Amino acid sequence: PVTRDKAHPTEKPLALLLDLLKVGRPGGAVLDPFAGSGTTGAAALRSGCSFLGCEMSAEYHAIASERLHSEGAAATLAAVRAGQQGLFDGG
Repeated sequence: PVTRDKAHPTEKPLALLLDLLKVGRPGGAVLDPFAGSGTTGAAALRSGCSFLGCEMSAEYHAIASERLHSEGAAATLAAVRAGQQGLFDGG
């Protein structure tokens, strides 16, 4: 059992996720299909990676959204699309 306050029951320490992202490609993309409170997204953004997260719980979506906005993740849809590359465009 963990004694500290957590926003999500399975929340990982931010420092751990920052360390894990060091083994990936710098500036790469991180996908978290179960985003929870957004710790993985926060670590991705702090590491200079792009991030895509999915969360079906409205409560945790709200928590993660607030957290990612505080990390400077507020981007317009046009800005996100401008940086996207198609899956089948050969690039």
